[in-house]
Amino acid sequence: MPRNTYLLFKKIEHMIGVDPSLSLRAISATFGVDRHIIEHAVREHTGFTFRELKKGARLKRALILLSAERPRGFVKEVAPAVGLTPNALSRFIRSETGCSATELRSSKW
Repeated sequence: MPRNTYLLFKKIEHMIGVDPSLSLRAISATFGVDRHIIEHAVREHTGFTFRELKKGARLKRALILLSAERPRGFVKEVAPAVGLTPNALSRFIRSETGCSATELRSSKW
């Protein structure tokens, strides 16, 4: 893979957006580059760490999926899509937004 960090970053951003449960190790293996190169590309183009990028992508994906009209208990369906258990997803959403998943869904943000 060429050392063009912008192209590498855009590919990483896309992969994380599609599957926020991907690990740094998995992405590193996919591109055949050292994890430090991936961390450098992310920091250079966002100012965030890989972990922070992944956390933001996970929250964005969870909020999009939770905003869909679904029956009660939808957190159980959304959790695997973002790589968390239902309880972990509930705690994650509350810690990041200050609201429960149910409160977010009912507010129609």
